Amino acid sequence: MSIDRALAEILAWVDRAVPGSRAALGLRAPAERSALDAYEAALGVTLPADLRALWRLHDGQDGDACWLPDRWLSVAQSRAMRSELLPFIVYEWLDQTLEHDPRQRDLVYHAHRVPLASSHGGDYYAHVDLAPGPAGTVGQLLLLTSECDFDVLATGVADLLDRYASIAASGALTYADHQPQVAGRSLWTVLSAR
Repeated sequence: MSIDRALAEILAWVDRAVPGSRAALGLRAPAERSALDAYEAALGVTLPADLRALWRLHDGQDGDACWLPDRWLSVAQSRAMRSELLPFIVYEWLDQTLEHDPRQRDLVYHAHRVPLASSHGGDYYAHVDLAPGPAGTVGQLLLLTSECDFDVLATGVADLLDRYASIAASGALTYADHQPQVAGRSLWTVLSAR
């Protein structure tokens, strides 16, 4: 499913689940191509096409309602958060890890992780991982689950939105405790448990 179609289906679910809440999302106008190009230049790598497509639909959100794993960042907010996180780049600690997921590198932050979403308090993030582990996928989404642990949420933005839209279309998705849920569990927990 295309990014715009998946997003349209998710927003239709938002309209059904919490009538009148779409305005609270505060979806921004599309990101400028020049802003995306400048971000790529700063990163030194190419942004995945699905991430560019998402930002070209809406450059994040200003509202407080959360429909991604917390608040969707604009390109400028992502760049600023990345700058704040750069001091946390550390060497990998594979030899100290109790449970290693070969899809991701065992480190707190990497210069090629692109912040995509954050809580309003800034206490956890979702990143697009452009430097995955040996069994990972370039562009996979990582969800911070503790101070330094990540779960792989999806193989990319398109995968996340496609699975989200499919669950929404199935009727299994509800909205409670300010977040999308499936059978009383956070959608993000459901999506990362595969």
